[in-house]
Amino acid sequence: MNREDAGWIAARAEDLLEACGRSGAPRFTAFLTEEECALARQTLERLQGSFDFWGGYPEAQRRIVCVHPPEYAPEYQAYPIACVHLTYRRADTLTHRDVLGALMHLQLRRDAIGDILPREGLTQVFVHKPVAQLVCEELHKIGRVGIRAELAPYTGGFVQEFEQIPGTVASLRLDAVVSLATRLSREKSALLIRSGQVTVGGLPVLTPSAQVGQDAVFSARGFGKFRLAQVSGTTKKGRLHITVEKYK
Repeated sequence: MNREDAGWIAARAEDLLEACGRSGAPRFTAFLTEEECALARQTLERLQGSFDFWGGYPEAQRRIVCVHPPEYAPEYQAYPIACVHLTYRRADTLTHRDVLGALMHLQLRRDAIGDILPREGLTQVFVHKPVAQLVCEELHKIGRVGIRAELAPYTGGFVQEFEQIPGTVASLRLDAVVSLATRLSREKSALLIRSGQVTVGGLPVLTPSAQVGQDAVFSARGFGKFRLAQVSGTTKKGRLHITVEKYK
């Protein structure tokens, strides 16, 4: 995300806060990425606004921000989010990319689409409520896979899968942890960080020597999203045993 995009998110959050103050009613964004949510949070905390996030289920990565009056926080059912079930033969396979491509082919904006959760025979998609009926009426096939699209409640059962990346690092410096996660050298990891390609908790960190705490979630552009899952002791040479988990 460049500075102009970051400035737009901050301005949008401020506009919503002002609109909420004038009307006394909650105001919602479209779906935001994790980085955009972090920037919105930063702005709203600075302005002492009342707000919450929801993406349709607790572990959602793409979420909508609700700015609300201090005395009234709406229930999650009030968010403009609909869950669409795409059902198909268990013998067929659809990936996140397949489904996203089909939705974008319907001329939907990317921020009208939340998380996409594919599994055997069923993909659950969270969309902005105003476009949900369009998806149900227009989406009948993805590639060669015939589907049925219908509005239905989220069924739960989503389990985030990870690839385990164990190793040792000299310290919990960001460049060391990123180096293990991406399998880049420390020097290349530091360059990646300085160029703004690494975020921690959704926000860019430009300092390779920044410390990473256990359970910190970080992303490296082009390499994926990770979590520092475990710090489990030291080697005889004083290096730290850690496990990084890569989101699948």
